[in-house]
Amino acid sequence: MRDHGLPIALSSDDPEQGGIGYKAQVKELAGLTYKFPEGFRPLTAEELALCNLNAVTAAFCGPEVKQRLVRDLAAWMARHRIAVEHRLAA
Repeated sequence: MRDHGLPIALSSDDPEQGGIGYKAQVKELAGLTYKFPEGFRPLTAEELALCNLNAVTAAFCGPEVKQRLVRDLAAWMARHRIAVEHRLAA
């Protein structure tokens, strides 16, 4: 993803897939609750934001739900001073 600009979406139609919830999975990916092996880096807040914006793009929901999700993510990004380049991040 990092080296090739591959768009990754963090999403699931089953939030408990794999035995842990979405928030717990994101915390692990961010390295908050998981110690990555030598040579591996956790996802940054910017990378997590991009993955979530990609997930909204790919989601099977109506436009009004997508708009709400983008607004919620934009508010979170603004609170934490996170800026990314994505067509949904205006």
